[in-house]
Amino acid sequence: MFNLLHAQKESNMWYFGSQAALNFNSGVPVNVANSMMYTIEGCASISDSLGNLLFYTNGENVWNKNNIVMPNGDSLGGHQSATQAALIVPHPNSPGLYFLFTLQQQYTPPTTNFNFSYSKINMALNSGNGDVTQKNIVIKSPIAEKLAGVMHSNGTDVWIMVHGYGNDSLFAYLLTPVGLSQTPVVSKVGQSVNGVNSLGYMKFSPDGTKLAFACRTSNLVDLFDFDAGAGVVTNEKILTLPLPLNTFGAYGIEFSVSGNYLYASQLSATAIYQWDLTSNIDSVINSTRHAFSSLPGTSLGALQMGPDGKIYLVKSGSNVLGIINNPELPGMQANFNSAGFILNGSNDVGLPNFIASNFLTVGTNEDPINSFISTFPNPFNSEITIAFPKQNLKQGYIIIKNILSQTVFEAKLESSQQEYQLDLTFLENGIYFLDLTIDGERIVKKIVKE
Repeated sequence: MFNLLHAQKESNMWYFGSQAALNFNSGVPVNVANSMMYTIEGCASISDSLGNLLFYTNGENVWNKNNIVMPNGDSLGGHQSATQAALIVPHPNSPGLYFLFTLQQQYTPPTTNFNFSYSKINMALNSGNGDVTQKNIVIKSPIAEKLAGVMHSNGTDVWIMVHGYGNDSLFAYLLTPVGLSQTPVVSKVGQSVNGVNSLGYMKFSPDGTKLAFACRTSNLVDLFDFDAGAGVVTNEKILTLPLPLNTFGAYGIEFSVSGNYLYASQLSATAIYQWDLTSNIDSVINSTRHAFSSLPGTSLGALQMGPDGKIYLVKSGSNVLGIINNPELPGMQANFNSAGFILNGSNDVGLPNFIASNFLTVGTNEDPINSFISTFPNPFNSEITIAFPKQNLKQGYIIIKNILSQTVFEAKLESSQQEYQLDLTFLENGIYFLDLTIDGERIVKKIVKE
């Protein structure tokens, strides 16, 4: 968890589309006008712990912070028209070293070309601008266009998940301080993925408890439970979408920070969809599906959580991003703005791919002046009280996590309560994180048990 707190700003610089770029370091997105990249779909970018850009990629080339292709940084193993062409993962406990994972496009057979590969980048080289020291090391083939990452429950290692092509196999590779595992954890569960179904996003929930991916021609979302300790995927749930306008079905995927809500988009459609996942029952989840209308005449693409806790939506061929302002609230309360942000560049259908855990502490605010809740005593011995000045509470939820990002307590708030006393005698002494969502307002506070 300490890694996650320090890594929060690593996702603050976004490079995507046709020379589109955003800077979230001020707390809100600000246009950046220096990108040299064009990509149809897949892309990734990464910053240092202070939010300063390090490099960005479309899976084919990697540009440094000066917008120059790194030495040996061309002809990489990805493809700009692969859904998730790239994922950048810091090498655990090795500052300045990065793995760049890549996937290839799958419109054109043979499947022997559908490689999952990695390259290594050392930021200490080339006067601190980075150098690709190893390139296009093939890990496995054939692999679909789905690539996602999340922290291991130990708070140090990282799981890198891909989906096999032509089968129902999910492969979880573990990156540890000693390197990348050669033998993945294999989960044979869910839909078999081949053809155009191999296109579409795969995402983890930030807390690493859920995994979902889009099946484009089948026009559904496959949802699972994930064990971030063992790397095992279980308990398939199929979420259905309305028939699309043509064969371009389910594509974009994103969870709310808590993992309580899932969102999906369809290519060549004018709506995005929300499901409430809290029941964990297929039929109940499907009954909660809610549609948000977007601007007509635009094709929708990727969905991506931002450092501000909002979810951003690509509108292909435009300079407009849609914004889900309150993704932790149901239905219309989520406050979707179909024209929420105007870019200097333009979109295609992709947004940057990040490790999901980077967004686990989105909304952290320990400043008592700005906080809308108070916790006392803190540190505490056995009980802690949470007080908040909310009238007519509609929805509230408490989650407490330990420093390994494991949930140790959760509860819903009653509408009549403005003060909530928790008996946490059962917890061991140490540091914990209190995650409170009240009517769309979210705060994460550090609490200490002595």
